Amino acid sequence: MDALSRTTILNPKLKKITLFISFFCWSVLFFFGASLYQGSWYIYSFFSLIYLALLISGVFQKTTYGYTFLTIILWLGFWLKAVIHLILDYPFVEPTGLFNGTGPEWDHVLIVASLGALGVIVARLVYGYFFSMQSTMTEERPLLPPNWYNRYKVYLWSILASSIIIFAVLNILFSFQQVGLVPKTIIWPLNALFYWLLSTGFAMAVTTLLWWEFSSSNNNINTIYFLLLEGMAASVSLLSRGLYIFHIVPLFFSLILNRKRLNGANIKWASFLLASFLLLFLVCYPLINSIRDYHYSGVPLTMPWNKTKSWAEEESMLLKGFTKFAMFSVDRWIGLEGLMATSAYPDKSISLLVSAATEKAAIGKASIFQDIALSHYRFMDLSKFVFASLPGPVSFFYFSNSLWLVIIGMGALTFLVLASELLIYRFLPNPLLAALWGSVLATSVAQMGINIPGLIFYFFLCSLGFLTLYLIQHSFFVTTLLAGKRKP
Repeated sequence: MDALSRTTILNPKLKKITLFISFFCWSVLFFFGASLYQGSWYIYSFFSLIYLALLISGVFQKTTYGYTFLTIILWLGFWLKAVIHLILDYPFVEPTGLFNGTGPEWDHVLIVASLGALGVIVARLVYGYFFSMQSTMTEERPLLPPNWYNRYKVYLWSILASSIIIFAVLNILFSFQQVGLVPKTIIWPLNALFYWLLSTGFAMAVTTLLWWEFSSSNNNINTIYFLLLEGMAASVSLLSRGLYIFHIVPLFFSLILNRKRLNGANIKWASFLLASFLLLFLVCYPLINSIRDYHYSGVPLTMPWNKTKSWAEEESMLLKGFTKFAMFSVDRWIGLEGLMATSAYPDKSISLLVSAATEKAAIGKASIFQDIALSHYRFMDLSKFVFASLPGPVSFFYFSNSLWLVIIGMGALTFLVLASELLIYRFLPNPLLAALWGSVLATSVAQMGINIPGLIFYFFLCSLGFLTLYLIQHSFFVTTLLAGKRKP
């Protein structure tokens, strides 16, 4: 453990070098983007600086996992995406509606995006004022698992692993819920239950047992491999390529911050764990792609680009390689395209915001935003597929055509992200669970804008899950029952 700690802790000199390299890279991208930007240099500079401040507030002044992840996702989805597209000059993957790309149109989009980021930063400051920058990222207090855990942990882990595999296989066979597909088997409430368990519920259980295990006197740090099992099973079953990353990477980040709990860990152990994670990803990603190709045959998953553009026919292979890498790593983050479409839409109003907020998902029906964005998904078979372009939170609040509502809405949403993680952490002081919840919050917020009632119901199921975990960990009846069986 000492060797692992010495390796994972950055000395001050290395930190300075890392910061210098990061700022140098940002500066290069900033000036290249500025030289190619069609609108006002002042607006572009303000946009760049406000998103730099946003990133710094989340990465270098850590308070909650959710806020850190949210700031990174917003920075990727707005600033980095805008700059990369300015430099490489290739079409956006997602539709942008009536947006024509003129200088004034770009200026307006960057102003709205900047005000959204400002709302996030203000919420962070308000949270700091009321809660004194309380953090959920590390737990220094000596904690003990429930007194019955060590006696029954083999049964608990076995039941959990079996349940994960069984539910994952059943979902593959009967398709209760899979990304992009209308369920083949519709039995209320099994569809919602299967989706919640595979996307969140089992991960919550794994993080709870992991923290109990790491906090026990005779812990086995290799139980962390159950996390890899859960992530892969859920990703393959739900046909979600990102779920494996969003379940595992935040928890690895939390384990680095709480490495003192990993008694017996060393460099060899950490290297093997990382290799296993990468190996399973290399198996998981193409497997899901193959299954998706089979199910999604004939579905227009990308915009029908104009093949006469110079980037597609005349540019070098190196530039094409950079473009493909950018499409894979940057364009997947929600944000800029949705705001471009909404900004150019002429009929924004409070009533449009209310309609979008109350709209329920229905089989065979495209959401309101698909018409705003002129999404190609409108023309697919909606009785079989449920793909949709996503507006993101800034675009969603701008449905109202009010800049003030963008600031207030993003501020209120961010404050809820911060406060809800802190509230759960106070009842369940588990940084692994906090990291998972932070990842769920950040991705849910970043992708919001359609089927808001469904999102609210999903959070309701999450609240029931947290309540269940609290009762299991603290219930007098559970403790008495299981402890009583220890000595018949």
